[in-house]
Amino acid sequence: MYVLNKKVKSKDGSQPNIFKLWGLLGLIGAPISLCLVLLLPIPEETKKAESNKDFFVTKEMYGEKWPFTVDEGAVFCKGNSIYFGHKGKFYALNGTAKAQFGYPFPNAIWKADPRPEMAKYGLKIPTTAIDEKARSQCK
Repeated sequence: MYVLNKKVKSKDGSQPNIFKLWGLLGLIGAPISLCLVLLLPIPEETKKAESNKDFFVTKEMYGEKWPFTVDEGAVFCKGNSIYFGHKGKFYALNGTAKAQFGYPFPNAIWKADPRPEMAKYGLKIPTTAIDEKARSQCK
């Protein structure tokens, strides 16, 4: 400020109020800087990290209703297709996802019903809870 104060002089030789100049610079510069920052695009990694929080599901979250042999994954909804993903592999939770994306049904990771009377018929734990979570991503 000392240097700026020495260099800025009015025509009649007196020194102008330098704080008025700095104040004006701040009043104009701050909103412009803020607008520029807000116009910068958000990095894709940040968008993915923020959005993936809602899609992540675990065995701990669902307890006995957890229908898979893997302990965690993510659910997705695109249009009417709902699907489950685990470590880069995706599984269709409905026929639309199978038809649209060609994902297999989760038979390979689908857990058998723990009740002996159901297991003897080859029944699996319903994926209803996971389906509902996936459908909630459509909204």
